[in-house]
Amino acid sequence: MKKITLTLVTTLVILFFFSGCEKIPKPYLKKWTGTYECEVNGSTWYLDHDGGYTEYYTYQTEVTVTAKMDSILLICDTEKDDSYEVKANKLGNFSAPLNHGGIGGTFFEKDSIKMSIGYGMQGFFVSKTFKGKKIKK
Repeated sequence: MKKITLTLVTTLVILFFFSGCEKIPKPYLKKWTGTYECEVNGSTWYLDHDGGYTEYYTYQTEVTVTAKMDSILLICDTEKDDSYEVKANKLGNFSAPLNHGGIGGTFFEKDSIKMSIGYGMQGFFVSKTFKGKKIKK
C-alpha cells in the first residue's frame, strides 16, 4: 500500500511540475527577432462563375518577428495584418507554419529575411514572396 501511495504521489508531483512549465523560446531565436522593411510580390488567383483570373501586386510592409515559445517564431505582416507561426532551427531556416497554408524554401540570412508563402482553398489561392532587411534601432 505504501508503495502504491508513494508512486501515486510521485506521479502527481511530476505531472504538476510539467503542467506548469511553459516552453520558453530557444536562445538562438533572439538574433532573428525584430522589424524588417520588406517588399512583397504576390498574386491571388480567383475562380468565379466567369472563370478564373489572377491579380498581381507589389507592396512595401514592415514585418515583425517575435519569439513565441520553444523554437516557434511569430511573423507578422503589418500592412495586411497577417501573421504566420513557423518553426525555426539554429541555422535560421524556418518552415511548416502551424496556422496557415504552406511556407516553403524560407530562411534568414545575416540581417535579411526571405520568405515564400502559399495558401488557399476552393476558389482562390494566394502566393507571396517577402524580401527585406532588418531595421536597425
